[in-house]
Amino acid sequence: MIRFAGICLAVLAIGAAAAWLATHSGVLVLEFGNLRIETTVVRAAVVVGVVVFASILVHHAWLWLMRSPASVGAARAQRRRREGYLALTRGMVAVAAGDVPEAERYAALAAKRLHEPPLTLLLSAQAAQLAGNETEAERHFTAMLERSETEFLGLRGLLAQAVRRGDRVKALALAERARALRPNTPWLLRELFALQTADGRWADAEATLGQAIKAKALPPEETRHRRAVLVYQRAEAAAKEGRSAEALKLAGEAAALAPDFAPALVLAARQQQAAGKTQKAARQLIEAWSRAPQPDLAEAYLALYEGVDPAARLKRVAELVKERPEHPESRLVLARAATIAGDLAAARRELEALIGGRAPASVGPRAARAMAELEEKQYGDGASAREWLLRAAQAPPDPAWACGNCGWNGPAWSIRCPACGGFDTLSWRDGTGALPALLTQAPTV
Repeated sequence: MIRFAGICLAVLAIGAAAAWLATHSGVLVLEFGNLRIETTVVRAAVVVGVVVFASILVHHAWLWLMRSPASVGAARAQRRRREGYLALTRGMVAVAAGDVPEAERYAALAAKRLHEPPLTLLLSAQAAQLAGNETEAERHFTAMLERSETEFLGLRGLLAQAVRRGDRVKALALAERARALRPNTPWLLRELFALQTADGRWADAEATLGQAIKAKALPPEETRHRRAVLVYQRAEAAAKEGRSAEALKLAGEAAALAPDFAPALVLAARQQQAAGKTQKAARQLIEAWSRAPQPDLAEAYLALYEGVDPAARLKRVAELVKERPEHPESRLVLARAATIAGDLAAARRELEALIGGRAPASVGPRAARAMAELEEKQYGDGASAREWLLRAAQAPPDPAWACGNCGWNGPAWSIRCPACGGFDTLSWRDGTGALPALLTQAPTV
């Protein structure tokens, strides 16, 4: 609008000047040496205007001629960039779809069209990985380390390769370097924690876990349990080295972090017993039993009264199970204590109640073996005892520590799975099914 107003004013000014010249006659004389030019003012003004207009046209033509090669070059560069970005996009789609030939073709085209390695190196590395060419992928990832904008992505690619190869030393070095760049990246903290625990670097793992907690890289419940396991590991090491007070303190801390973590409770009870705090240990084990009965807790509780008269020990066991009397583990530990105390009738009541199906049947093999022992002691019936032992071999598995990664199961907990080496992957699980029909009734004598 302003430009249009300016043009209108210019036209009006020119028109006014032309009208003024037309109404005022005059002669313009120009002498240069022997040359004399005589003309009217109006004609001279027209000539000057024509010369100025022609000069402007020549100037613009000259600028156009000078700029046209650059314009053509810029247009070509713009077209190449469009083609490069299109190839980059299609290449990423091909990688996601698992189309190896298309991914490789578009990676090469993007690298040719775009002179921007940060954009093309990642696509080239992913295409090489998709094709199974780990050497070529490593070359691209390594090249990415030379640029600050792609260094972290390059480290992630090399780290993944090292983990797949099982090169834990290189993987740890790469993970530490990546953490220096981006210290609060959740996936990196999880990977670094896994590498440190696999290498037995417990102190480093505990520090990394603390950082992961701040970065919210792990669910709160999982974080608490892993902290408990790491503290338990330190408590166990202190106990082995004779640092009883420290072991007791750390075991209590681990038990507080994960109240259902039986190994920590057992270790704490053992240390309290050694410190002469048997009653406190018994109270803690009774409380833990009320939440989740486990054989490890029963063994630790029985150990507190190892030298006690069997009848008195049976009364202590009754105190342990009073909150969960019908749980299979409660019936088993009562039957065991009653058998040792000579109260075979009480032992039979517990076992028959267990085998009769009035409680979960995941304790089948141990119940059958206990019944075999009872048949031998109460009736001296070796044949019936052998029949129960046979049935024990055929029963579904007892509850056990099972690995959430590989499915391994066994009677003892360990910080790493004995089969796959996974850290803190063992949890207490029931057996695979109920007792078979052959255990729902006592055998015919």
